Amino acid sequence: MHWDGPILFQSQRLGAYQSALNQLQTQGLIFPCICSRQDIREQEGVYPGTCRQLSIEDLTADRQPYAIRCRVDNQCIKYCDALQGQQAQQLVTEVGDFIVKRKDGLFAYQLAVVIDDAFQGVNHVVRGIDLLDSTPRQIYLQQVLKLAQPAYAHIPIIVNHDGQKLSKQHHARALDLHQPVQTLYSALYYLQQAPPENLLKSSVKELLDWAIEHWDMQKMKNMLQVPETVYNLTL
Repeated sequence: MHWDGPILFQSQRLGAYQSALNQLQTQGLIFPCICSRQDIREQEGVYPGTCRQLSIEDLTADRQPYAIRCRVDNQCIKYCDALQGQQAQQLVTEVGDFIVKRKDGLFAYQLAVVIDDAFQGVNHVVRGIDLLDSTPRQIYLQQVLKLAQPAYAHIPIIVNHDGQKLSKQHHARALDLHQPVQTLYSALYYLQQAPPENLLKSSVKELLDWAIEHWDMQKMKNMLQVPETVYNLTL
């Protein structure tokens, strides 16, 4: 439950991301894109390949800002999620060519997380179900960059009454760091791990030791048999 290596800062990994981008360019898999978010929304969120024929040299001469997209092929990305079961996504028709470097010059999440996971030897990824849709793009990058594919498990997330996940973006209240035991206990409860009430009087170490010993993925799988895959929590 505690990271056993040095903290990795993305701001110090720009060279690694650029190296991966260069590799994609050598493979003919990237191109510049001047489309706006509104342009993509008008296509129901699926990039239609508008700028596929543009070259970076063309736009550099005009000093026009552009994003860089990764060209996808007409394959269906399939994988088995440990919680959500078999998943499949046709990248061309469901996502389209996706951004790997933004117009503001920042490397996109999809590229950065793939490069960092490979660098750190991550072989299991457990995260919220709101990122389930991103996974096929990351698997595609792992394939073309010849990187190992981790095993994935996407857990339910807690949302507000409007169905929005609890985050700064939606003005959710920050976690109370003065009550770590209560916070961890609540997390275990909502993940259907049924922690005993006496753990509320324990230390953080005791609670984590109990959680590690009694962790049961099947309890979450049972929860997912009902139609709803998210849980509401009123703050």
